[in-house]
Formats: sequence, structure tokens, C-alpha cells
Amino acid sequence: MAIHRIQQENAVGAFSPSEEEDFGAFIERIRRRSRIQIQEVVAQFPEYLKAWDRFTYSHLVGERKRTPLFEELLALYKALVVSGVHFSAAERNHFLALARLKIESKPQRKGAPNPTEQQWRSLQADFAAFDQLPLYAASDQSPARLRGLQPVPPLQEDRRHLVGRDSWIEEMHFYLSAPLPKKLVVMQAAMGAGKSSGLHLLRRSLEERGTYQIIFFVCASPSHMTYEEHLDQLLAAILVHLGIQTPEADMPPSLSQRINHCLYQFAQTSHRTVIFIDNGEVILDENGQLSACWQQFLADFLHYQHEASLVLATRAWPLWKGRDRIFLAETNLPPLGARSERGVFVPLGGGTERCAYSTA
Repeated sequence: MAIHRIQQENAVGAFSPSEEEDFGAFIERIRRRSRIQIQEVVAQFPEYLKAWDRFTYSHLVGERKRTPLFEELLALYKALVVSGVHFSAAERNHFLALARLKIESKPQRKGAPNPTEQQWRSLQADFAAFDQLPLYAASDQSPARLRGLQPVPPLQEDRRHLVGRDSWIEEMHFYLSAPLPKKLVVMQAAMGAGKSSGLHLLRRSLEERGTYQIIFFVCASPSHMTYEEHLDQLLAAILVHLGIQTPEADMPPSLSQRINHCLYQFAQTSHRTVIFIDNGEVILDENGQLSACWQQFLADFLHYQHEASLVLATRAWPLWKGRDRIFLAETNLPPLGARSERGVFVPLGGGTERCAYSTA
């Protein structure tokens, strides 16, 4: 047991909840913090955990404390994340550490040994490949110390599939670091064009500079959630990132008040923050226009003074009908694998810029 506790601490790093926290209780705490209903998680089971239902989940997080199977962990994590439950890299690793503790403390069926160390390492890599977060949080201990392994030099990341986007990254840096930075940068591209890859490439580029706080938010798609529920999830994720613990009972009752509360917290910090939103098309209504609540949020985000920018990746984007267009930039993502490219700026009037790319 002591060995597992040491492993858990190494995996978690700076994230340190109660040492005795149960796996199911941990999941429930993160779900509630993300303001996701249980039925929203259960709605993902037909896609990821076909044999599960609401009762299976209740047994996992309730008094029965069902022990998950090793092969169920990645599917469970995907269902949670896609439904809108947000984990940091440290919290994701704690998810795995608690799951391992639970699985290895239960007597195994005859002929079914516990997963090996290599299988756990491989599973952690699969988790990181899915959520695109660092394998280890910055404050975590080196993974090589878990079993006394000799550290190896870091492998070189293969970015050949991202050739042709250097100029786009430079333009995005310009938008975000200009003397008057853009507060809303819309990145539009068709399905399959690599929007998510582009966002993660930009995120890594900003992280390497070390001058930005990053918030990454994925709108669940397809989704049965309302536009306001998506927005409430984003506002909750922002407050969690800023370290603002506001009990749900104390949250302002109206959407306008919740938006103002969030923007006020942004205004209190001098740190430059970049919010990434993927699958942004889900905030558009059936006519392709911004839903009313998101129109209000984005208009207020542009209008009030703070040190944050929002990068929105979407398949479609309507004509901006709000004010403060000087803080808005719209870009078309260049195609993957382009041999060369050049940026062409087309003024749209009112201070808005569009950056279109063509390949040579």
C-alpha cells in the first residue's frame, strides 16, 4: 500500500486532495466542479461504454464502490471529458493513480493477473494522446523515478503533418501579442481540415513562451446540451482555472450576472490568458447565427477591459453583428501539408481583419 501511495504522489504532483479519497468520490467531485449532470455523462455511454448505464455509474461513484475494469478506464475517461468534465494533467494522472489503487487492492479472478507496470504506462500515454495535455504536469516527479528506471532523453515530436502552418502560427502570435491584442480570434476551417491539431500546435507554441496562462475548452459535439449549458460550462472552467471557488448556490442567478462575475475575475489578474474553444460551431443556432447567450458573452468579452484573449475554432462563422470590432480577427486555417504559403489580409471594415492563406 505504501508503494502505491508513493506512486500516486508522483503521478499527482502539485494536485493533492485527501490521501484517502476514493476513485468514485474523486470522479464525482470533478464532475460537480465542472457543473455536469450525471445524465450528461450517461448520455455518452452508448458511444464509449455500451455495457454501462446510469446504474453502473451509480455503483461506481456510490456506496457500492464498484471497481472498474482496467480496459474500461480509457472509455470512462473519454465519456467524462466529452460530456464536459474537465481534468488537468495532474488530475488525469490522479484519476489513473486512484483507479490503479482500487484495481490492485481487489482480489483478482483466477487466471487474471493485475495489469503490468508497462500496461499502466501505456494507458497513461493513451489518456494523454486523447486529451492532448502534457503527459506529466510541470511539478510532477520524473516518471523514471517510479520504478528506479534510468531516465532517457526526450523523444523528438513528429510534426511533419503540420508542415505549412508556421506562417499561420506567426500571425496568431501577432494577434495575441500586439500592443493592442485581439480579444477574439476566430479560426475557421472545414471538417477534417485539422482545426484541433492547429489549436494544439498554437497552444504548445504559447506554452513554450511561458508568458500565457492557457485554458482549453472543448464543446461536446454532437450534443443535446443547450447553448446556455455550454456557456455555463465554459464560465465554470474559467473560474476553476483562476482559482475562484464559488459554490453553485452562491452563483449569480442570471446569465448576464454570471458573465459579469467571470469577466470581473479576469479583470483582477494581470496575467495574459488565452482561452481555446474547439468545436465552436455548436454555439451557432440552426440558421448559422450566434445563439443569443453566446452573442451576449462575446460582445461583453470584447467590450470590457481585461487581459484575456479567446481563440475559437469552428466550421462556420457568421458576420459579427456586435460592436468593438477592433478587437476581433478572423482567420482561415491553412490546409495541412501545404508546401508553402503566403498570408493575404483582406480588410472587412470597422477594424476587423481577415487573414486568408493561399498555397504557392
